Amino acid sequence: MSCGARRIAVRAWDAEGGRDEDAVEPARAGASPPVSKGVGSDADALGSWPEKGLLGTQLGPNRNGRHW
Repeated sequence: MSCGARRIAVRAWDAEGGRDEDAVEPARAGASPPVSKGVGSDADALGSWPEKGLLGTQLGPNRNGRHW
């Protein structure tokens, strides 16, 4: 972790009383950024992550999206 880097946490409530919380932590010292598998490819797609509301689908000009 770099000097001065801090963890950030967010809590949110909706009008119906639903609550969620998430946190982001800085990368560790010496960690290198991720390398893309290719421009125009969906190989870097995150995939399904239901706890965060991500369905694993991608809309756009790709093999799984709309034909623009």
